[in-house]
Amino acid sequence: MTLFLILVIVAIVLGLIGAVAEGLFYLLIIGIVVFIGALVYLVLHIRRSGRRPLDVRGEGLGAALSGARAGPPGVAGYEKRSEVTCG
Repeated sequence: MTLFLILVIVAIVLGLIGAVAEGLFYLLIIGIVVFIGALVYLVLHIRRSGRRPLDVRGEGLGAALSGARAGPPGVAGYEKRSEVTCG
């Protein structure tokens, strides 16, 4: 993400210089190209990271699918869901 931020800042600076300074229109074009490159980088970075939801209780996928809860045996609230009864 730091690289993305640096690319966006560079694109803004180049774009401003290219728009304001006479005869440096090519810097505006380069700034636009750098900005588009930064957006492409961001999309690829987000796709590649594939963030999964954080497992707060530290159970892991197997325990979550089986319905078991991690914890010491015999402590209320940590039994398997299938063993919990109402009434």
